[in-house]
Amino acid sequence: MGNYIFNAELLLEILQNDAQQDDSQHDFGRNILPALLKSHKLMAYDFGKNSVPLDFKGEEGSYWRDVGTIESYYEANMDLRSVRPSLNLYNKSWPIRTLGYGGAPPKFVFDEASRTGVAINSIVAEGTIISGSRISGSVIGQNVRIHSYCQIEDSILMDWVEVGRGCRIKNAIIDKFNTLAPGTEIGYDRESDRERYIVAGDGITIIPRAAEKNCWTTIERG
Repeated sequence: MGNYIFNAELLLEILQNDAQQDDSQHDFGRNILPALLKSHKLMAYDFGKNSVPLDFKGEEGSYWRDVGTIESYYEANMDLRSVRPSLNLYNKSWPIRTLGYGGAPPKFVFDEASRTGVAINSIVAEGTIISGSRISGSVIGQNVRIHSYCQIEDSILMDWVEVGRGCRIKNAIIDKFNTLAPGTEIGYDRESDRERYIVAGDGITIIPRAAEKNCWTTIERG
């Protein structure tokens, strides 16, 4: 998040001048604002001192995270799953406005010895069905289908993902519309993952978004 307010004529002049500098990275934080500081008065709002009221009493601190890398995007999602999250989606005194789809609530089915639908320390979005599988430390998007006997840990599954029976997934980001074949394993053998998928520097396995809704990419069993 970054919001800048400029005089339009001044901004055009600054950008034109910066474009002519061969040694500039043409970045606001690294080049534009430091150059402007030498000749003009700048003002800033210190977001680090921002406070948010809690539902009943007291305050909680502001939240800031740069999500310019895969690793930081992953960590930002993992922040949401905590018992006391850095970014509290449940504070009604400071609601976060987002698009609501009005879908069905998430559903957890089966309660057998080795086939229990459960999600621990996780966030599960509307329309998702977890059928006889264990989810822990994960963020699960909308309209996801997770079939029985799966184990998903510390992962992000985006909207419209389908996970076949008996899959094991950890430390992964699976983008929209993918279907994982039964028995697929992701995140347990880094070298094998590198051959089939994308693996970020910290060992986060990434499966890119499939083409479009109702045109899923099937990930074969690994």
